[in-house]
Amino acid sequence: MDNIGKDQWKDWWNKKNSSKYKYKNGDPKQGARFFGSTTFLVWTTDGWHFFQMIYLNTLFLGLLMWGVKLNLFADFLIVTTYFKISFEIFYRAIDKLW
Repeated sequence: MDNIGKDQWKDWWNKKNSSKYKYKNGDPKQGARFFGSTTFLVWTTDGWHFFQMIYLNTLFLGLLMWGVKLNLFADFLIVTTYFKISFEIFYRAIDKLW
């Protein structure tokens, strides 16, 4: 009973294996494994991205709670959307340079 599921999530916890869950057959040339797996749902592909999402969201919530402008939920949506869009634009621009 102790060994049930022992290795089930082993790859998910290893950031080096995240492409296995992001892309079809683990190959970036074949495209995304599922809709959003390389962008807004990347946090579902490995443990590192999952905890990064938790970290950033709690950071944003903490900053917003310090000075709420509209209401906490609306401010959170605005800040996280702005961050995610600017990150995607910057990341894709840098990626094209390489």
